[in-house]
Amino acid sequence: MGKLMSYVQTKGAEAWVAKLKWEGLQNYLSKSRSPLYCGNDRFTKGFTRSYKNLHFYWILGAGHFVPVDQPCIALNMVADITQSPAASSTSKEKKRKTQ
Repeated sequence: MGKLMSYVQTKGAEAWVAKLKWEGLQNYLSKSRSPLYCGNDRFTKGFTRSYKNLHFYWILGAGHFVPVDQPCIALNMVADITQSPAASSTSKEKKRKTQ
């Protein structure tokens, strides 16, 4: 979810997720957000929280057009969700080290 535009309702989406009727919800909510990076860039591009099949992304510096605003992180996000080899190994390694 892009966080650049004021009408992107991140808080509302987070509240909606917190009310889901799902047996994994408490485990999901107990997870910390993990920072996301692109390539060798040391700047945090966003965060993710995942448990089983639920993945929530906070993409920094982007609005509704995440692929336009943050193309590298958008590709990594889709690749991670689809388990595609298109995601850079650097991004995955940094993500694993923080979990």
